[in-house]
Amino acid sequence: METTDKHTYQPDDYVSYAGSGVCRVIGQETQSPDGTQEIQYYKLQPLDSKNSTYYVPVEHAEMRLRPLLTKEEIYHLIDEIPAESEEAWCTNSRERRNQFHTVLRGDDNREIIRMMRTLHQEQERKKHAGHKLSSADESAMYAAENRVYQEFGLVLGIRPEKVHDFILKHLKASNK
Repeated sequence: METTDKHTYQPDDYVSYAGSGVCRVIGQETQSPDGTQEIQYYKLQPLDSKNSTYYVPVEHAEMRLRPLLTKEEIYHLIDEIPAESEEAWCTNSRERRNQFHTVLRGDDNREIIRMMRTLHQEQERKKHAGHKLSSADESAMYAAENRVYQEFGLVLGIRPEKVHDFILKHLKASNK
């Protein structure tokens, strides 16, 4: 007997949709894009855009969707954040933009958090020098924070805008 590790999602489940963030599963729908072959889709609604809908073929869902992290996985990710490590800043803005775009299109929370940390460090350096991040860097930071804070907030039962403070408190408590 063959076993599969495909996850079946039900209406009102929350999932992470690679590159798009947290979505609520509305249900499944059969469509025939070419007019002949019927394809089963998961119909998703992004958490941050109630007017948008995504359709993900059920047969490809394991490559694009994942269940949200558990509380334990979130705590483990937070605990992995190094206390005072300095991330290298890419000085080439085009290369940096491409790196950030690649990270945001993926679904690796460690990489997204590393990117956020790098952007926060650069923001602090620039602030001390009387400057600000570029608009492209600010947009990348907002997108990364939005992705992480949405998922962490939903799983932990706190508002997304409170996640940053939650992370800082957790790090402070675990470094005592």
